Amino acid sequence: MLSLDLFVRCLVIVGITLRLTGLDLHSLWYDEGAMVYMATAPDCIEAVAGSRHPPVFVLLLKCWIVLFGQSDALLRLLPALTACGSLLLFTRLAAQWCGPTARVIAVACFALSPFQIWYGQEVTPYALLEFGALLAYCGSSRALANTAADGRALGLVFFGGALAFGTHYLGGLAGIGVAAMAMVGVATNRCTRRDGAKLVAASACGGLVWVPWLATIYWQHQRLTVWGDEARTSLRELAELPVRLLLVDIGALPAAWLWTSVLCGGLVWLGLAFGMWRGWRAPAGIGSIAAALTAAIAVALVLALVAKNFLPRYLTAVAPLVVLVMAVGLAALPGRWTGALVGGCIVVAMSALLVAHRSGNRREDYRSAVALLEQRWQPDDAIVAVSGTPELFSQALLRHYLRARPDIIASLRSVADWPLQGGEPRAVHLVYRVNSYADSDLRRVVAGRREVFAAPVHVKVQYRELQ
Repeated sequence: MLSLDLFVRCLVIVGITLRLTGLDLHSLWYDEGAMVYMATAPDCIEAVAGSRHPPVFVLLLKCWIVLFGQSDALLRLLPALTACGSLLLFTRLAAQWCGPTARVIAVACFALSPFQIWYGQEVTPYALLEFGALLAYCGSSRALANTAADGRALGLVFFGGALAFGTHYLGGLAGIGVAAMAMVGVATNRCTRRDGAKLVAASACGGLVWVPWLATIYWQHQRLTVWGDEARTSLRELAELPVRLLLVDIGALPAAWLWTSVLCGGLVWLGLAFGMWRGWRAPAGIGSIAAALTAAIAVALVLALVAKNFLPRYLTAVAPLVVLVMAVGLAALPGRWTGALVGGCIVVAMSALLVAHRSGNRREDYRSAVALLEQRWQPDDAIVAVSGTPELFSQALLRHYLRARPDIIASLRSVADWPLQGGEPRAVHLVYRVNSYADSDLRRVVAGRREVFAAPVHVKVQYRELQ
C-alpha cells in the first residue's frame, strides 16, 4: 500500500505541475475578458448585474488584480491554484470511495483530464465552482464514513454549497448531489434520517445565503439581460456529455486527433456504464456517488430544456462525480488487469490531447488580433469591437491588451455610433468575434467601407482594417 500511496502522490504532483505551467500560452478569450472587465470596473457589482453570474469569483478576482496585476499568467494563476486545491480534495474523496485500482484510475484521470486543466487555467468561475462542489462532497463523504453528520462535515457542506452557488448558478447542482448522497446514505443505514436531514439542510442553507442577491440583482437585472444563448442539447451532444466533462475543445484540434477523442469517449462510456451498474448493485458503496451524479445531471437537463441555454462546462460541479463513477466501473470490469489496462488507455489518450492543446494557442485569439491592430493603428483612426454582446463586454479584451496604450484606447467607438457622424476617420480597425448573432452589427460597421486588410480568422477572432 505504501507504493500505491507514493504512486498517487506522484500523479498529484504531475497534475499540479500541469495546472501551474503554460498559463500564458493561450490568449485570453471572450469570457475571460468579461471577467476582467467586471473585476476592474469602478462598480463591479453594477458590472456583474449586466452579466449572468453570481459575484464571488469577480470579487475574488478584483482583490487578486489589486495585489498582483493583470498579466495573462498572473490572472490565470488564481484559478490554477484553486484547481490544485480541487485536485487535493478529489484525491481525498477517491481514497474514501474507491478501492486501490479505482483510486489510481480516478486520480490519474482527474489529474490529467484536459477538461480539468483547461478550465483550471481559465479566468472564469469554473475552477472555483468545482472547488466549492468538492468541499460539499467531502463534507457529505465524511458524514457517511463516520455514520454521523458532525460539525465539520456540516460546515464543509454549507460553505462548499454557498461557494459553489455564489460562483455559478448551476453550482446549485452540488446541493442536489449532496441531497442524493444523503438519501442513499439513509437508505443503506450509513447515516440516520436525522443526520441525512442535517446534510440536506446544511446544503440548502448554503444556497439560501444568496436569496438577497437573487431577489435584487438576479431578478431585477440579470434575468433581463440579452445574450446569445447556446443550447447543446441535441441527441449527439447529450450522448457526448459525460465525455465532454473529461475532454474539451476537441473541435479546435487537428482532424488527425479525432480518433484519440473517439477512443477515449468509448472507454469513458464503458466505465460509466459499469460504474452505474455497480452503484445499483451495491448502493452502500459507490451508489451514493452514482445517485448524486444521476440526480444532478437530470436536474441540469430539465433546466436546460426550460432556459434553452446549456453548455457542458456548466456541469463542472458534477465532473468529479463522473470521474469517480467511471473509475469504479473500470475497476469492476471482468479480469484482474482489464480495468487498469482500459484506464491506462484513457490516460494515454488524455495525455495525447494535452500535448495537442499545448502545441499552440487554441483559445479565441484576441491577443494576436490586438497586436495587429496596434501595429497598423494611426492617430485619428477609429476602433470597434463586434461580438453581438453588450458593448463594454465586447471591448473588454481590447482594453486589456491595449492597457499600456491609452492613446489607442481613446479611439474606441461603440457599434451604436454607426454610421459615424462628423469627421471620418482615416481607417476603422475592426476586431470581430465570429458569431451569427453578431452579423447585423458587422454589416452596420462595414457598410460603405472598403476592406484594405483582413487577417485570417484565428480561433473565432478576426482583425480587419476598413477605409
